[in-house]
Amino acid sequence: MGSKSKKPEVYNYVSKHGKAAIAEAIDDIFVMQMWEDLTDIGTRSVQLSKLVLDWMDANGISMQNNNYDNLRMKFQRIKNAYRKKVGINISRGYKHENP
Repeated sequence: MGSKSKKPEVYNYVSKHGKAAIAEAIDDIFVMQMWEDLTDIGTRSVQLSKLVLDWMDANGISMQNNNYDNLRMKFQRIKNAYRKKVGINISRGYKHENP
């Protein structure tokens, strides 16, 4: 709310770096939620395309403007980064070797 001493246009100003930090934080939260929801062990037998479509529907994300392809590829990149970092393949149907 505004007051005589503090106008909301000036008092609530967010710098360019602040906006970038907010956008990065929102993206991190989005990625963490997507990772948590789509890597659930109970859904391992379901195809990734069906999981992504269901996840989009459950989170109110429309199918417009290639959202499906973008989210599917984003999840694939996250999965690949996880595999590189940890060395564990979480792909559907992958059989881990016994030591």
